[in-house]
Amino acid sequence: TTIPPATADESATPEIADWPDGKDAWTVVLESAQTREAAETRAKELAAQGVPVGILDSDNYSSLQANAFVVFSGQYDSKRAADQALSDVSGQVTGGYVRHIIPKSAASPTATPSVSPAP
Repeated sequence: TTIPPATADESATPEIADWPDGKDAWTVVLESAQTREAAETRAKELAAQGVPVGILDSDNYSSLQANAFVVFSGQYDSKRAADQALSDVSGQVTGGYVRHIIPKSAASPTATPSVSPAP
């Protein structure tokens, strides 16, 4: 059997990542949008330019302002690594900045159930 050669599918939708549940890391925030649709449009534009991107809902993270959908690039263990990544994409994106992403569940301890006093 012969295997056909690979072809570049220019109509393929660029990959857009999600932030993993519970992940505490640094990232490059490329843009914030009020709607998921606006964030997806911008993320697709950047992905088509070769920028690795994802979208997260800021309501799930204590380190972000609520009510926004954030287009991000990368997940880094240190601010220094994220700063380097920002430098790497600065030619393609203006206004990006580094942010520590902290899930709400990691930022606040879970509430303990209230205990009624014994009768």
